[in-house]
Order: sequence, then C-alpha cells, then structure tokens
Amino acid sequence: MTVITDFLHLRRHCRALSAYYDAAAWKRRVFLRALKKKRTDIPALLNARLRKQFQRQVENCDKYCAYISEQMCAAGRYFIHIESAIDRCTTFEQRCDLINVNRSDRARLNQNAGIKELIFIEAMEDSATHQLDAYNNGPVFNAVKKFLLSNPEMDSNPITMFDPGNPFYGIPCYRRQADGSWSRVAPALTVHDATGSHIVRRDGR
Repeated sequence: MTVITDFLHLRRHCRALSAYYDAAAWKRRVFLRALKKKRTDIPALLNARLRKQFQRQVENCDKYCAYISEQMCAAGRYFIHIESAIDRCTTFEQRCDLINVNRSDRARLNQNAGIKELIFIEAMEDSATHQLDAYNNGPVFNAVKKFLLSNPEMDSNPITMFDPGNPFYGIPCYRRQADGSWSRVAPALTVHDATGSHIVRRDGR
C-alpha cells in the first residue's frame, strides 16, 4: 500500500469521523434542551424518569464524542507522519487532486505548495464545497487541529511547530510586535556541515 493510498483512506476516515462527531454533538444538544425544559403537563414521577433517560443519553453522547475525538487525534498524528512523503512523490496538480481542489482555485496558488500548505494555509480541502465557509472545515484539517489541541505540550513554543520534522516546517509564520504590527518569521533551516546536522532558526531571537 502506497502513501497515496494511505492518505486517501485517511481522508475518507476523517470525513466519516467528522460526520459521526457532528451527529453525536447534535443529539447531545437535543437531549440537553430536553433536560432544561420544565414539563408541567406530565406527572412528576414520569418527568423524573424522563430526565434520567435524557441525562443518560447526554452521558452516552459525551463518551461517544470522546471516542471519536481519540480517533481523530490518531488520524491527525498519522497525517503529520506521512505529509512529507506525500510531497516527495506527487506533483502540485496531484496534490490538488488528492484534496479535491477546485480547478478554478489552482491558478492563484503557489505551484510549489506542499500538501500541508494547501490544507492549513490555503484551506483548499474540498475547496468548491467549503468556499463559503467562514472558517477552515476540511476533514484532515479538523483531525490535525484536534490532535494539536489535545497535545498542548506541542504548542508550548509555537515557533518550534515550524521547525524541521514538525507539522508546519517550510511555512513562514508571523509574530505580533509590541506596537501591534506583524513581522514575518522565515522558516527554519536544516544545515549540514562537518559537525553534523543542526537547525538554524531565523526568528530574530
């Protein structure tokens, strides 16, 4: 099985997980509204039983959402593991095909963009479907976001997320200055010399 096949399976898996999570979250909201509603049209004993059932359903939804979140985290972690391999064996057009970038959107994109830049920076996953969305809602994006939010230790120093081996390596970032302006931070480089390989960070610190 190639890395491309892995990624296609991963995207389908992420899409299904997102749908399952959204459905469970919707059911949870329905049961919570039922719990908050005061019923005066039925006997108190029956009302108490119904409230227990609703509470049990909320708890079941919470457990299911937690399970789906774990699966999404695993998917996000796996994408981080394979994204560089995807870039090495695909062209720009092939990467766009993999995440279903609309043909009309491709001309304005950086033709050297890697898969992570297309997903995280350009928000091009299923671009025709999500073009009117107010925020990035791609399936792989959501999985990686869930993974990063569940592992705050990875975000203790955001700049390191852009270092070699980390999810956003090769993508420039920006730092807010004291006067409110933003300065560009160039990507870190891996330098090889006689002493070995080491990272040169160009964040101005």
